[in-house]
Amino acid sequence: MPALARTRSYQYLDCYTGTPGVPADAYSVEFTIFDISTDARKAVPEQVYPVSGARSVLDVVADKVGAGHYRTAWAPVDAGTTLWPRGRHRITWYWKLTAGGTDYETSEEFDVVATGRSWGYCLPSDLRDEGLTTTEAGDQRLANVIQLATQMIERYCVRWFEPRVQTFQLDARQWFSPRVVDGTIRRVLAMPQPIVALTSIAIADTPVALTDIKVYNRHLEGLTTPDDREIPKIEWLLSYWSYGLAWLEFSSNFSQGLRIVDVTGVFGYTDPDGSVVGVTPAMIQHACKLLVMREFPTMSGDVDTREDRQQRWRVVSDRTRDQQVGLAPRVAGSFTGDPDVDRLLDAYRRISLAAGV
Repeated sequence: MPALARTRSYQYLDCYTGTPGVPADAYSVEFTIFDISTDARKAVPEQVYPVSGARSVLDVVADKVGAGHYRTAWAPVDAGTTLWPRGRHRITWYWKLTAGGTDYETSEEFDVVATGRSWGYCLPSDLRDEGLTTTEAGDQRLANVIQLATQMIERYCVRWFEPRVQTFQLDARQWFSPRVVDGTIRRVLAMPQPIVALTSIAIADTPVALTDIKVYNRHLEGLTTPDDREIPKIEWLLSYWSYGLAWLEFSSNFSQGLRIVDVTGVFGYTDPDGSVVGVTPAMIQHACKLLVMREFPTMSGDVDTREDRQQRWRVVSDRTRDQQVGLAPRVAGSFTGDPDVDRLLDAYRRISLAAGV
């Protein structure tokens, strides 16, 4: 979830086209940007780019990042003496997969800030909605803390919660399933992160046709029982040969080897929302906000407020006259010790691969 500084011009927003879990190149891509920074504008969004009633057109060749993945270099740069409006905005993408085909539309919210371009699992405006003022934390401070909280979440959960393009070099010996075909080779390969979509696979630098591979990303279609995000994997599709009156199963396999399988695609733990790549889970966004509220007071100038926000959960007794406060012991082995935060993140922490593959 990006926050774009209105003084910088090298920022971007991404669009994925296709169907859930299956990006596909578009015939055309357009977008509009709306200001929804106030309650009145949330009710009636004000188009701020391009001019009202028009759409900005992407070059589907020059602006293409990967299969079904496009990027606009739009940025809220100051125009003369007119400053771009700060606060929450919405970009709406419009695309067609074929000429004269169905019109598709998706939207994403982002922030425009004065300074401090950031990225994270919540927006500065989310914290402003919770009552955090610019006096308590300016845009630069808030951007820094949101990025810190996001990195803390990923470090603890051992996964990320947005679509990211990634290439994994995998050991067919390290990431395989126990489903043995002949004792030395296997047809199921577990992945380190939940799969959104695959764009290419190669074994020992030899490309593999994606039509021969089954991708376990059914959660993007709304199927979460079982949840493919917990044990992400890919599998060679089975073929069947007729042998007399019997049918024999046959498939290719992932031969053993170190760094032998290259898998490129979009990965991340996202919730289905009908879009191609899904969305950051709401509980992760909430956990990020809680962590920011704990961490935003500065270490030197606001020590009392910082300590109060980080230790408040431990208070079991409080005597105001004598100023005596009783604190519960810290929980050994916990992340923050704050049960409100830890319970949220524990539900999303990656399980051991050895337990499920």
